[in-house]
Amino acid sequence: MINSNALKSVLIKSGHNIEWLADQLGYTPANMYKKLSGETRITLNEVVQMRDILNLSDEQTKEIFFAA
Repeated sequence: MINSNALKSVLIKSGHNIEWLADQLGYTPANMYKKLSGETRITLNEVVQMRDILNLSDEQTKEIFFAA
């Protein structure tokens, strides 16, 4: 499951929000919130897209998307 707090922290530090990220990915904010809540799955392709959009380090990517 995604660490939505860590993702939100990265977004805030970069001056963005969930709605901005949803727009960058071509999603509605509602769909993005479903992904963050675990209601719908995030694919590996989406992880890669978010990593690239947010310029995440490997450590940040692991913390946000692959932490247990």
